[in-house]
Amino acid sequence: MSGLSVANFNIENASGQAVRQDIEACFLALQGLNAESSDLGASQIVQGMWFLRSDTKELKIAKSTTGFTTVGNIDQANLGLLPRSGGTTAPMTGQFLADDDPSATNPSISFDANTGLGLFPKDTNQMGFSASGQEQMFFDANGISLKNANELRMFDGNSSAYMALKPATDITTTFTLTFPNSAGSNGDFLKSDGNGGLSWGSSGGGNPTFGNVTATNFVVQSAVIGPSSTNKPPYFANGALEFCGTLVKAHCKFAGTGTISIQTSSGVSSLTDFGVGQYQVNFNHQLKQSSTGNITNDFSVSFAISGAVYNVPGQLAHTHAFIQTQNSAHVRFNCAKTENSGQRADQPYAAVICCA
Repeated sequence: MSGLSVANFNIENASGQAVRQDIEACFLALQGLNAESSDLGASQIVQGMWFLRSDTKELKIAKSTTGFTTVGNIDQANLGLLPRSGGTTAPMTGQFLADDDPSATNPSISFDANTGLGLFPKDTNQMGFSASGQEQMFFDANGISLKNANELRMFDGNSSAYMALKPATDITTTFTLTFPNSAGSNGDFLKSDGNGGLSWGSSGGGNPTFGNVTATNFVVQSAVIGPSSTNKPPYFANGALEFCGTLVKAHCKFAGTGTISIQTSSGVSSLTDFGVGQYQVNFNHQLKQSSTGNITNDFSVSFAISGAVYNVPGQLAHTHAFIQTQNSAHVRFNCAKTENSGQRADQPYAAVICCA
């Protein structure tokens, strides 16, 4: 296409033929959008005038200052512009570049009826996700980070219910839990090494590792248990007949006056003082329960308090010492001042033995 532009759109006074030719040139320029293979000069344009670059097929419009603004390509559908309705007929082919304002309140990519929901650039190489105008999570090279103590929810097959993992609301020190590299075995439980490393451990109920246990270092004038070996679980070698020869799952001798303290124990993590004459022994492993709900197969707990031994199947019947609560994690009991007394009293020393 030859050039269709004119120097200007003025119709100069001249002969009839010259005037007609001048008018024709102006109409051709208007009809062909002043088509040229190079941009027009400043003297040839006025603001808002359309112009077609014949070599690139670009439709342009003159600016209010100088130069042109490119509108689109006349040989492409919709002038090569993205239609408001979107769709597959005019898909984007280049990189989509959105606003880089790191605002969670007004996210860069949002929705016309819900402007507080969307995506925003939280920081360099960090994508933020906003809901209700507040940052809820972000994604970066470290993974997915949930904010505001939000839950990680996993729904069931029909999405009617879910299970969730939720952090504490006040974590003093950041830590990472690293899961084991296998599914473990049937009955295993997940345990921590104290540094965030998780591994599978055997479930509770068996015999814990016991230390050296003898009549002397347990309870004087109480049931004698043995052997005095560190690699075998102790058992009752003497005492009440119903306990004789049975294995010991956990035992603890402690001072029960003032600040209570463990003197010797195995399978026990700590003591809890619940007031005058009421103690709780906390196990360091889960004891299996019997079919009747007791923490051992045949008997519950035997006590030796101030030299007097009370070994009664199931629940202790003596009022001198009786079980208040018991489960696979602890046993709590009360001590009376004297036999058949309703008054509780601290004991100089007491002992608990949980048997198989």
